[in-house]
Amino acid sequence: MEKFKTFFGLDKETIGRKKFVISNLIIFLALITAYVLFFLVDNSFIIVLFFIILFFYIWVLYGTAFRRLKDIGHNKDLAYLYLIPYAGLILLLYLSITQGKSNKDVINNSTSKKVLKIILLSIIGIFIMGVFSAIILSSFSTAREKAELNSYTSSILLELEPSIQPVGYFDDPSLFDSETITDEDWFSHLVYYEVEKTNSNFDNSKTQFPNQREVFGSIVKIVCEDEEYFYYGSGTNLDGSGLVLTNRHVIQEMDRDSCVIGFPNPESGLIEEAYWATPIFDEDDITGHDLAYLSIEEPVFDGDNNIYGYYEKLWEGSFPFFDTPDKCSLSSSQLGDEIFIIGYPPLSGGSLTITNGLISSLYSPNGYLITSAKIVSGNSGGSAIDKEGCFVGVPTAIYYEEESEYLGEIIDAEFIGEFVEATFDDLDDYNNSL
Repeated sequence: MEKFKTFFGLDKETIGRKKFVISNLIIFLALITAYVLFFLVDNSFIIVLFFIILFFYIWVLYGTAFRRLKDIGHNKDLAYLYLIPYAGLILLLYLSITQGKSNKDVINNSTSKKVLKIILLSIIGIFIMGVFSAIILSSFSTAREKAELNSYTSSILLELEPSIQPVGYFDDPSLFDSETITDEDWFSHLVYYEVEKTNSNFDNSKTQFPNQREVFGSIVKIVCEDEEYFYYGSGTNLDGSGLVLTNRHVIQEMDRDSCVIGFPNPESGLIEEAYWATPIFDEDDITGHDLAYLSIEEPVFDGDNNIYGYYEKLWEGSFPFFDTPDKCSLSSSQLGDEIFIIGYPPLSGGSLTITNGLISSLYSPNGYLITSAKIVSGNSGGSAIDKEGCFVGVPTAIYYEEESEYLGEIIDAEFIGEFVEATFDDLDDYNNSL
């Protein structure tokens, strides 16, 4: 049933004016086909079966209308106004078929001819009514619906960074959801605030590793939400187009519009920009590693049409990302090396946090690295960096025994390479779906 509804664009998430009109056009063409079959096919069973299938399609279509009306706070029984005439028409067609012994009898019967004319006019009239209902149903945008959207977006932004401020706004709310203007016109209504230039307080002489500012700018905070809970984690942006590497358990089972990622100010560690992102998994779980991608889709808007990110960074591929220094290819992790774990643990209020420790073992039970650096739930999925600024791996888990020190696990670069190779096809499928 769900595949059927999705194929015809009748699932709740995709309902809209265009698809409603197309759906009614399909019904109109199907009814005309039935009208022609009425004259050409002697087997009444075939025609009756056709009507049953057609009625099933109509029922699914207006079942979607029921949900739409209910979701936006209206009486869903209003949708019966659109369903009843279709059901009546099908019954009328069925009775017209069964009243004659053959098609010729029906055609030669003057009363039946009048009935057929009424049916044809009804088909045309109901199609017009269906299009009209599409316009009405898709134009419902009540204060309740907007309030729920505002509440949802505001809550996930609050979880991302309580003090985050918009970077701009859409200057004509009446056109924000408009289907009548071009993309170029829509983007012309985006107004960004001027960014004040301030002197940087970043002191390179006090950094723990040489590329520290660039690394901090590429470590993102992740907040995902399902029907009951928020889930938190960290990730590393790997390229300018916005492809974030993180732990699979951070975004497991999340839908396309359930995760937001935030980029920090590399000096303060506070989140300044927010974007919706889509999870991409190794669907076949070939490697078994706790890894996944998030691909940035678009900036976050709140219910007041304020924007919290930049479309230009999407178009230009100019997001801050981790650029591995050339010297890193000449080195590998050694037992006892100092490393730094970078992410967003809740204890720090959700701002960027760095902890340090040693590579305590090269072989965890899973074959990964073990570190004494602190790893907690919020910074899993972030980055482990050595003192040269090289990427060591993805912090992923915590191990401890009673009355002993906590130790963390890092999925190191070797296994990340396996994951990258295993997800080539999944990335291609995602890119082809855009």
